[in-house]
Amino acid sequence: MENDRNKLEILKPAITVAILTIFLMLITSIFVWQKIPGDTRVAVHWNIAGQPDRYGSKFQGLMLMPLVTIIMVIAMVVVPMIEPRYRHIKSSMKAYNIVLSAIVLLMAFLHFVLLMVALGEPINIMKSVCLGIGLIFILIGNYSGKIRSNYFFGIKTPWTLSSEFSWYKTHRLASRLFIIVGMAIGLSGLTLPGMAVFIIMLGSIVGILVTVTLYSYFVWKKDLQKKNL
Repeated sequence: MENDRNKLEILKPAITVAILTIFLMLITSIFVWQKIPGDTRVAVHWNIAGQPDRYGSKFQGLMLMPLVTIIMVIAMVVVPMIEPRYRHIKSSMKAYNIVLSAIVLLMAFLHFVLLMVALGEPINIMKSVCLGIGLIFILIGNYSGKIRSNYFFGIKTPWTLSSEFSWYKTHRLASRLFIIVGMAIGLSGLTLPGMAVFIIMLGSIVGILVTVTLYSYFVWKKDLQKKNL
């Protein structure tokens, strides 16, 4: 078994991106903090029409996203180190590093959008969020087919976890579905009203979950080398 230092070493690309990105998030938060009055209520939540419906303190509005990102990165670095199928996740490290880096950059993008709103800039929050989510779906789709079976990263159903064949086929299908859904979310966010975007996003995500779950079962049934549960 590899020691923890070696395990951290193969995560170095994503950790480096995360550290630099979080540092930039904090620096820009401090800059914006100094630009707005101390009693300013900052928008922290929007309805499906893209209108703010909840406000918070300066700390909540300017610092919460970087703190959430820090916690998320720690979890995504620590959990693979105790993954029972570590050698599988190790062989998927290129995809893991890219996806983790992309998620951190998405958090940063959304954070900068919130900062611009706090400064009074006329930002369309719905379009920005949909564009970011659409891009991350497309990127995950491009790399999900390269992930080997593990308990942490990927589509984990009882059937994908007990059949390498089911895992492979399900992730190949999911790869295409994620790219299609990512394009749909991004384009709908740029062209359609909020309610329509919400319906497309929710319907697409539910559709992916149902499709890959059922597909993983039917592929598992055909695998003669599967582990019976």
